[in-house]
Amino acid sequence: MTFQAVLDDVSIDYRNKLVSDVSSRLLQTRLSIAVCESITAGQLGEALTIFPGGSQYFLGGMICYSNALKVRLAQVSPATIQAHGVVSAAVTEEMVTGVQRLTGADIVIATNGVAGPTTLDQQQVGMVYLGFRFLQHTVVKRLEIEGNRNLIRHRTTTAALGILKNWLLTQSVEKETDYYG
Repeated sequence: MTFQAVLDDVSIDYRNKLVSDVSSRLLQTRLSIAVCESITAGQLGEALTIFPGGSQYFLGGMICYSNALKVRLAQVSPATIQAHGVVSAAVTEEMVTGVQRLTGADIVIATNGVAGPTTLDQQQVGMVYLGFRFLQHTVVKRLEIEGNRNLIRHRTTTAALGILKNWLLTQSVEKETDYYG
């Protein structure tokens, strides 16, 4: 077995444990969740439903890769995209609030960023914004993730799951890394 294969197995095991913990906690708390994915293109929704019982908490999700769908489905203002760029904290915040209005989910997660191989809106490859709507509290996290396109997308999904797990266990997210508005 190659070193990379060992690392891949460890990564898969870690992610499965993370998803198992998140699923268990969502079932215990009876909180509902929805997702709005751009950079992850469905990976987060898939992860949240790999274990039995997902239908008890997962309402659904949307993949809004294009600006038009971000506006039409996720209720992002075209003016926000024009003012801040599509890969921005402001757009990500509107993604989670729009999807919460549409679905009524207790928790909404949005993934937005640049997986590459080229830059977008003057944002470098690996620039990621994760948006969270925890009940009535919105948090947007900015991450800089290294790796190739697939690794950036995988790490974005894993980071979102990790933040979700932390909130579900503590019902808080570290204030010093929060971004508001």
